[in-house]
Amino acid sequence: MKIFTTLLFSLIFLLATSSIATGQIVTTGIDDGSPGALRQVIANAAAGSEVIFATAVVAVELNAEIVIDKTITISGLPGLNLIIDGNNTGRIFNILGGEVVLNNLTLRNGIAANGTSGQDVSGMYTSNDYNLVASDDANAFTPAPNDQEGVAPNIGPLEDNGGFTDTHALRQGSPGVDGGDPTDTFNDQRDSSIVGRRDIGAYESEGVVGIQEIAQIVNSSVYPNPTRGQVTIDVIETIKGQISLQVIAVTGQIVQKSTLNPGTNNLDMSQLAPGMYQLQVSSAEGFSTLKLLINK
Repeated sequence: MKIFTTLLFSLIFLLATSSIATGQIVTTGIDDGSPGALRQVIANAAAGSEVIFATAVVAVELNAEIVIDKTITISGLPGLNLIIDGNNTGRIFNILGGEVVLNNLTLRNGIAANGTSGQDVSGMYTSNDYNLVASDDANAFTPAPNDQEGVAPNIGPLEDNGGFTDTHALRQGSPGVDGGDPTDTFNDQRDSSIVGRRDIGAYESEGVVGIQEIAQIVNSSVYPNPTRGQVTIDVIETIKGQISLQVIAVTGQIVQKSTLNPGTNNLDMSQLAPGMYQLQVSSAEGFSTLKLLINK
């Protein structure tokens, strides 16, 4: 079972929460057996309670799978999507019993019992909706009405896209774009605001901000965004002829020009001052305008 839990992962085994008691707060991201480690906090938590994380904890790296045999809720802070990393040593969670809820968590680098990378969670569970699941060959996932299952996520590598933790950028054509819960309006994991409707995952795509009256728009996307200077621009493969890029400052001055190719283009804009820029991608078939924020 391969689940792209690097996207927004809000899975519910059956809702069962209670007030948070002392000793149920994870205070370290190291799996060292200390009282504040995730493994020990889960072991000590009473059935039906909730485990949360201190604001200083943005990622947890495990030494082995965590076995859970009781009803419990494990919740990251809203908008942060805290990472729980299996470190390629085994499953992340092995659910033997109870009803378990996972909220606002990013699960990655889990390995199934047979040594096949990808199975992050063992046990049956039901979605809390608006998740993107590439493959569920173990038939453990029961999709909710707005889940997308069996589709390619079309995301970038786990990398620095701005913010305190690495994220996967949504690439052009990703089903995660505008696929999130429309009632969620909090900022993404990088603290970037929502553009239109919420996307699925920790990364909110800037999308194409273009003139839609043009019959043919050069479909393009830019990531990471915000960036520290290294930028990837994806241009639809079917575009023909020369493709030009102009980088325009808020003053209206053109500060950089480049020629692009269909597909993926990697550019260095580290020489530009921090601030908001407009990227105008154009060809004989039309153009699109993207926004790019440079942070240093």
